[in-house]
Amino acid sequence: MEETRCIDYVKSEYFSGYWSVYNIQVTLCFQDKALQIRPSNYIIGCREYFTDIINRLGEPTSSPSLFFIRESYDASSYIAKIPMLANEGKQPSAFLVIELSPKYVPKGLGYPELLMDKTNSTRTDISDYSYAIFFKDELVKNVGDYNFGVNETREIRTPEDLTFYDKNGYNHLHHIINKDTCIVISKQNEGLLDTLSPFTYQLIFHILLLLIAFGIFNLGHSEHKRTLDFKTRLQLMVVILVLFASFSVGYTTLINIRNLNDKKNRDMLSEKAHSVLIELEHKLASMDILDKSQKSYLEELLTKFSLVFFSDINLYDINGRLLASSRPQIFEEGLKSELMGTLPYEQLARNKRTLFIGDEKIGNYKYLSAYLPFRNEQNKLTAYINLPYFAREQELRQEISAFLVAFINIYVLLTVLAVIISILAGNYLMRPLQIIRNRFSRLNLGQTNEKISYSRKDELGDLINEYNLMVDKLADSAVKLAQSERESAWREMARQVAHEIKNPLTPMKLSIQHLHKSWDEKAADWENKLEKTTQTLVEQIDSLAAIATAFSDFAKLPSPSNSKAELTVIIRKAIALFNQDPDINFSFTLPDQPCYVFADEKQLSRVFINLFNNAVQAIPQKSKGLVSVRLMSEGNKHRIEISDNGTGIEEERKSKIFSPNFTTKSGGMGLGLAMVKNIVDTIGGEISFVSQEGAGTTFIIELPAMAE
Repeated sequence: MEETRCIDYVKSEYFSGYWSVYNIQVTLCFQDKALQIRPSNYIIGCREYFTDIINRLGEPTSSPSLFFIRESYDASSYIAKIPMLANEGKQPSAFLVIELSPKYVPKGLGYPELLMDKTNSTRTDISDYSYAIFFKDELVKNVGDYNFGVNETREIRTPEDLTFYDKNGYNHLHHIINKDTCIVISKQNEGLLDTLSPFTYQLIFHILLLLIAFGIFNLGHSEHKRTLDFKTRLQLMVVILVLFASFSVGYTTLINIRNLNDKKNRDMLSEKAHSVLIELEHKLASMDILDKSQKSYLEELLTKFSLVFFSDINLYDINGRLLASSRPQIFEEGLKSELMGTLPYEQLARNKRTLFIGDEKIGNYKYLSAYLPFRNEQNKLTAYINLPYFAREQELRQEISAFLVAFINIYVLLTVLAVIISILAGNYLMRPLQIIRNRFSRLNLGQTNEKISYSRKDELGDLINEYNLMVDKLADSAVKLAQSERESAWREMARQVAHEIKNPLTPMKLSIQHLHKSWDEKAADWENKLEKTTQTLVEQIDSLAAIATAFSDFAKLPSPSNSKAELTVIIRKAIALFNQDPDINFSFTLPDQPCYVFADEKQLSRVFINLFNNAVQAIPQKSKGLVSVRLMSEGNKHRIEISDNGTGIEEERKSKIFSPNFTTKSGGMGLGLAMVKNIVDTIGGEISFVSQEGAGTTFIIELPAMAE
């Protein structure tokens, strides 16, 4: 009891925290204490046993009581031999022996991750590496996927320490441990996908950032959001289909990998469990009963078989209580109960199943576990065998990780390729539609509209044929409309001419009839009436001549004789014609510099005379009239404003002010403003007006400026 307390005190007081990464065995060696060494079960003295190990395998360290034990090329530990109960000047009566071995469980021997303290373990994952240990240039140990040659190190050209070289698609590092021993560490060279992986992940990351930024921008400008056009929707549809197909294939493949792996593990575990059952039957089938009294023998036997079959083995009695285990630490540290699970016990004990494989869990760690009934030679149930299976969990994660890396790289490239193809295909497919859209935008009545050439017999061909047919119909409609407009214009012109000619003809007819009557009656004042009739006829003939001249001028203005003309001079001359009326006052505001335009000076003069005449006539009689003229230069154009304080233009008449035959005066033919607009348009200028009924009207003319 005192020995046990002493050992527990040493472990709890001195070996906590970081020391949990080691398996610690503390032994108190007295003078005559003997040890039973398993599995051979031979007896040896405690001091003799540890002294022999230190002498054979030990290497001294900086501490005189601590020795490094090199058991093999890749297995090592430490032994501390501390003297105790020593009287001064005498030999120590006891030794405290502390064995420290790395708490590392080889892959495939069950419960590997559960027995490692991850909070203190600094072990790096080296599953991607292979290594080999050579003693005197001969291979003594080979770990990993790479197959090393027996005399690999003899082929190294420069066998120096820490030398890198490439061979068989692997990169190798040669490290010399001592004069006889060296180690070669190998890692497979990166392929194209491995090289592209960082760029692929960065591309995905930046695409996600762009999508997030685009979404935030759209949310902030939702009121101005524009509906995506057909081409963009088509391209997005192709990309979405590729992404959906990629996700579906990837998800289905992952599920398939897991299912295949699970089936493979269950088959392997079933085979291994039956193999263990056969081996145990050779050893235990003769026993009538298995109980706790045989625990030591059973644990030794299970440990041996666990090393053979690379799996932990647990043995339960017929009541579901633990008898023995190849790894009792799991139960001693409380990671797993010593009772069988309810489900496997029910399946074996009650349902009499010969094999049950199910999922079990320790904390967050899941694993497969197989249970079988064990019967002796009399076919009597004596125990239940349990094999937990962990070996392939890490490999599965690596396999899935490798698949995801390759999958993401391939499908990102495919997605980029799909985007490029969708853009090119979208542009190719949308080209006829864009041509149709552009032609529709330029479609205009009264001009030659170009047809579209498209030879394919498809839906776009039908649409283009309909467009070409519409162009033909539009051309026919334009011809008919132009003809109708010309006929209408001529009819209106004939009506107006007839109306204007009829007005002077009526008084002429009346005067002739009155003169004829006077002649018949031999009137005394016949000569006087002849004079008056003659005067009336002459006046009406002059009126007819004026009508003919007005219609001729409007129908076809003389070809302009454009030259450099100065607006100030032309406006002053036009104003001078109206300055004789004492009731009309003209004001003229002009800039300091001359205002030149490229136009026909005579036609410009007619423009201003017509506008001034209209302004004067718009002023009521017996009213003081004011006509204001302002000339301004604004960049590359000249602006003329002509304002009067006349009666203004009624609202319903404003839309017809520049139409031929429209006039607001009781006399005249309404051709003046139409002619003015025609001249201004010919020069390349613009004319407009603002008017308020009862307050006056302002006409605004803008003409392109000409450099001096």
